[in-house]
Amino acid sequence: MENIKIDNEKVENINKDFLNKKRNSLSKWTPGILLIGSILAFSKRFSNSLLDEFIIMVIAIGSGCFFHKLKRRLKIKNNILSNIATYFILLMISASLIGGCTRIADMTNKNALISGATRVYFIDGLTSECISSASTGNVPIDKLKRYCSCVANGTADITTIQESQSNPASQAYKDRVVQIANGCLE
Repeated sequence: MENIKIDNEKVENINKDFLNKKRNSLSKWTPGILLIGSILAFSKRFSNSLLDEFIIMVIAIGSGCFFHKLKRRLKIKNNILSNIATYFILLMISASLIGGCTRIADMTNKNALISGATRVYFIDGLTSECISSASTGNVPIDKLKRYCSCVANGTADITTIQESQSNPASQAYKDRVVQIANGCLE
């Protein structure tokens, strides 16, 4: 009976060792995997083409793989602070790379509609300019925001890369924007 008890203890120890090794291996990769997931989630609005998606995927996976190398170089003794610092440094670097690379990829065809980071920047800028320049008077602010957002999104839907860079805008482009603005009033 005692022999069996010793064997059970050995089996338990082997199981514990195996689970600890598996847990340590998984926890080593967890921050990198979380970083990859965060980058993919935050960059969805920049993904408008297959090339954009490829760029985002390469940057996300590269950041996840580079996580532990950067963490070791930071030499922060507190493991939690080291993980957080590394996470945010790589997230900021990735965001910059994704914004720049998708913008370059978007600019390859001047007659293509604006997309990715360019489209987001265009809509945000146009919406905030519309809201700040509008005289609210009797119009509630939420209604003004909806109108400005409608005009900005509609204008982005018809704006090519070439049109976004031309100053002043052509009369045909201005006429289309007026039609969009009138449609947003309804």
